[in-house]
Amino acid sequence: MSISFSVKVDGLKNVTRKYRSTYPQKIKKNIIKQNKNIGLLIQKTARKYAPEKTGALVNSIRFKSSASGIELYVRQGRASRYAPIMEYGQYKPGEGTRRKTDAGRLYLHRAIEDNHDKIVFMMSKAFDGVKD
Repeated sequence: MSISFSVKVDGLKNVTRKYRSTYPQKIKKNIIKQNKNIGLLIQKTARKYAPEKTGALVNSIRFKSSASGIELYVRQGRASRYAPIMEYGQYKPGEGTRRKTDAGRLYLHRAIEDNHDKIVFMMSKAFDGVKD
């Protein structure tokens, strides 16, 4: 199970066109760095929100990042079979499930949505040092 998402920066084409010859590698390097930082933030939040009994689901939440975006996913294995039920199904904590305040349905989606402002800020950091 995976959820892919991207951060859209309005005006990015104009910025990259304007600075293509002066800053292309710096901008790309910064975007890669910020995508990794954003992936770590969302992974941490998703793990906080994920229902937990044995820890298999929490420990299976991963991400991949590159210059083109970030993919958040649950690693193949035992947890990947029930991850969709926990994300989209009728989740109810069972016996032995750790009680976590924010745990429950849509744990991956909420991890992205709840960090929206931080994601926008972090992506803006990719353009630090780029001047008119």
